[in-house]
Amino acid sequence: METNTNLLSNELQIDGISQGHLSETAKWAKFIAIAGFIFSFLILVFAFYYVSLMSRFEGAFGRSRDVRSTTLFVSIFYGVVAIVWIICSVYQLKFASKLLSALQGNDQAELNASLLNQRMYYRISGIVTIIGLIFSLIGVLGLMLTLSNRAI
Repeated sequence: METNTNLLSNELQIDGISQGHLSETAKWAKFIAIAGFIFSFLILVFAFYYVSLMSRFEGAFGRSRDVRSTTLFVSIFYGVVAIVWIICSVYQLKFASKLLSALQGNDQAELNASLLNQRMYYRISGIVTIIGLIFSLIGVLGLMLTLSNRAI
């Protein structure tokens, strides 16, 4: 007979099947977090490379303030995206590591810490999603206004 770990006062428990699912989830979360660090690094490299590339072509475009400001905006945008992705990856990696530790050691404190990190990961992801949706909506509305003004 399997030993169950009591989670809540209503007798919700982690049995062997749940533990297996959580263990596999933690391993995938760890993989995705590491991939997130790699992609964040690549995004940062691209941001710096973009500045370098645009400075080389500055002569072809002329010393336009628009080119410089666009280059600066794109670089800062990609830098912010990379930093947010790094922060999310840190929380996801902490979640995975603490969850594996909790499952191996039957440690309630580690389980609580892992769930806190998972909550923070989803909170940040949710906020970024809301911001992305708002910017998408603004972009669609702006495009619609632009197209409607051309049709007149």
